Amino acid sequence: MSSSKRAPSQATTIDLLPAEELLRDLLLECRQQLATPELENLRLGSGSCQPEVRKEVYDGDCRTPETEFGTAEEDAFRRDATVNALFFDLQNRKVADFTRGGLDDLEAGIMRTPLEPRQTFLDDPLRVLRLIRIGSKLGFTLDPEALSCIKEHEIHVALDEKVSRERVGIEVFKMMKNRNLELSFSLIHETNLYGTVFLSLRSPLHEHLRHLLPQEPEKPWPATWSRTINTITTLAQDPAWDFWALMESEKQKDMLWAMVVYAPLAGPDTKDHKLAVDEAINALKGTRQLYKLIESSLGNLESIRSTMELVIGSTPSRGTIGMMIRKWGVFWGLQVLFSALGEIVYLKPRPESPAPSQGEIDKVLQRH
Repeated sequence: MSSSKRAPSQATTIDLLPAEELLRDLLLECRQQLATPELENLRLGSGSCQPEVRKEVYDGDCRTPETEFGTAEEDAFRRDATVNALFFDLQNRKVADFTRGGLDDLEAGIMRTPLEPRQTFLDDPLRVLRLIRIGSKLGFTLDPEALSCIKEHEIHVALDEKVSRERVGIEVFKMMKNRNLELSFSLIHETNLYGTVFLSLRSPLHEHLRHLLPQEPEKPWPATWSRTINTITTLAQDPAWDFWALMESEKQKDMLWAMVVYAPLAGPDTKDHKLAVDEAINALKGTRQLYKLIESSLGNLESIRSTMELVIGSTPSRGTIGMMIRKWGVFWGLQVLFSALGEIVYLKPRPESPAPSQGEIDKVLQRH
């Protein structure tokens, strides 16, 4: 039996390897009787039982491999990480570590690929995002060799070309629901995956944003996006901020982090934003609700910032402010946060400083 992790949470899948391969023979016989070659899973209650261990063969052009019955060791080496490749021998009541590194990595809190990282990621580039997501959820660190490999442009191109946007979106939205989400997004930034994951390297929006936020030497792109992650982390730790209620809402968590992801869209040129909305949603195959949120955030950006300046320069009536908020819609708080994060992304430091100070960032938040 193998488990995706050794952590205090309920297991959702169980993989079984029967003694003497009896179950395999039974299933092969059932296949012949039922005349269907697609019999691969047994459904028990609300979960599923996968009765076989497999080995996979990749042809290099597609992430969908040819699969066939294999040994437990072959099955272990096709996993995303060594800690995800541990089996439990029910007969002898002990853990079987076929990669000979899973238990050590589990103890040390390291996400390491069973095979050489380049082969692992080129075979199935989605493993890059799974390694980041699962490692962040568990609070584990990425193996330095795997981390270095993920940063390579060849891996980025493979992820962009071989993996569907639907699968990328599924991994990202899973990250948004996990604990340690800020670590997942920080790793995406550190490995220079922002353009690949949140836009697609082939998107015209990607090229447009690179003009607004030029590549800085020896830094991931966009270099200033990390400010938004740090800002949200800071806001989540201090109830004194007006944005605190947004930080605490589990129902809006994915929409909150979508504002973080697409804060670079809130740049100087926001008048023609249909391309930005379409490309952002297509990159992750987001929901209709998320589409409306990004559309409203960009469409109301000028109004939000004008209202902000009005409040700073005078004392408008509550009715005036109320009418503006009503116009922005039910998620007006997220839209105001989007405006603030966008301003922080494009905030230019003073000549004597390499980056804006925390005080300058706090002033942006206070104005909003």
